[in-house]
Amino acid sequence: AAAQARALAEAQGTCATLERRLEAAEADAARARAAGGEQLEALEEKLRAAEATRRKLHNTIQELRGNIRVFARVRPFLPGDGDADARKPAVEPGADG
Repeated sequence: AAAQARALAEAQGTCATLERRLEAAEADAARARAAGGEQLEALEEKLRAAEATRRKLHNTIQELRGNIRVFARVRPFLPGDGDADARKPAVEPGADG
């Protein structure tokens, strides 16, 4: 009977130790989830800001492409323009090429 009492006391002590460890692990997991949630929110905010910047830059690039097309637009010679060989180009290369 004494051996059984010792075994029972030892088992109860082990059980209590394991319960404390479980509580500590659950508390650590809760803290990790909270920290992970905060980190996720920060990363999502960073993503939204980066997307806004990307859209702004994309729109600027599209606008500049349109401006370049308008600036570099060339009209073909029309029948009333005269002889294409006799016309001087509107832009002549300078001395540097």
